Amino acid sequence: MAIAVLVFVSLIDPSDMMLHLKAPFFASVMLVWLYRQIRMGHRIDQERSQKLSRAVWITVLIITVVIPSGWSLIGFLNFDLHSGDAPFGLLRSFLFFSIALVLVSERIGLASLLIKWSVLIALLTLVMVAINLFSNQLFFGLYAFIMDKQNGVITPERDPIGLGIGEFYYASCPIMIFSFAYYCERMLQYATHRVRSIAMSLLFGAALLLTGARADILAMAAVAAFLMLIRIRKGAGLAATFLVGATIIAVGAGMVLPRFADKQEGSNAIKLGHFYSYIEEFDSRSAVLLVGEGANSAFYSQGFEKWTVVTELTYLELIRIFGLPMVGLFGVGLSWIAYRLFANGFTALGLAYVGYLGVAASNPLLLNSTGFLVIAAMYEQAVKDTGPSLRLSNNSQAVQSIPPNSCYLLD
Repeated sequence: MAIAVLVFVSLIDPSDMMLHLKAPFFASVMLVWLYRQIRMGHRIDQERSQKLSRAVWITVLIITVVIPSGWSLIGFLNFDLHSGDAPFGLLRSFLFFSIALVLVSERIGLASLLIKWSVLIALLTLVMVAINLFSNQLFFGLYAFIMDKQNGVITPERDPIGLGIGEFYYASCPIMIFSFAYYCERMLQYATHRVRSIAMSLLFGAALLLTGARADILAMAAVAAFLMLIRIRKGAGLAATFLVGATIIAVGAGMVLPRFADKQEGSNAIKLGHFYSYIEEFDSRSAVLLVGEGANSAFYSQGFEKWTVVTELTYLELIRIFGLPMVGLFGVGLSWIAYRLFANGFTALGLAYVGYLGVAASNPLLLNSTGFLVIAAMYEQAVKDTGPSLRLSNNSQAVQSIPPNSCYLLD
């Protein structure tokens, strides 16, 4: 229950400026877990809990303690008048990965909770669109509240996808890619609950489309395309798969990418300014490529035309903060999780995870508490064993009808 509430709070209030409950509920999760570890002698606990391996302990300690402490120290040494006002922000964000200890030892599928609770974000997105269409006064009140709490971006006049509606981007909306992938796979691959799977795929697909976020839309389209190609490969063979795949690539390259990659568009122009500023920073301070500038450090960006401690170009930002060697290790770890997801048979989850990492390239989705909750959820799925788990669904028919590793919501 503590983890479920933490997920709810993280999705509804990703900035933690509305409820201020992320830290309290994270602490409650860890306290409940520690209490259960003390009671580990009870048989009921032994049946579901498992002993944490040395590799899991080392991974969590390095990510939650060693890395943020080391680069927070580098940030302190590089402190100047442009540095940010959250010197311990990196420590707090990385600390959220320690929930992986709870997930692995208790065999709790956080991925399934993210999928279930993200329906709230889909509904919230649709509600915002409806309010904009039918009540301008109420919409502007909602707009002011969300913008003030830094939980999203609502831009009615911006129309990147050509629907004439606007952009309704809630900060946690990229997580909907996992829900879309899950229901899309069920719709295409399995015969159980086909109507529900179609309805939920349409719900999350529409919500992602209405966010107006190009990276989210491209990730959604890529996930759907890969799942469709897998279905075609099983039913029509390799030749048909290549033909359909080539058609999708040609259509995307000819119609979608030119519109989304317009350098004159406002958001793209800002990102391009960030990119040039990173290149200048790395060229003028070559030592940055080795050890980085540390947490809470700032640099001048042409995109914002001011000093900033973070931009939307996440991976370049990681290089600036940590340096190339550490970012290389970070990339290996993220890639290993993706490999293990596919190796364990979690195809839809693996595609959604890769899509999420792709979205993070142009959105600050990794170096925050919600991002580390997502990484912890994927890590638990990557290292999970075949023992008994905490099931979040009692649908015995679905359990019998679907291969055990293909439907992680049930496991």
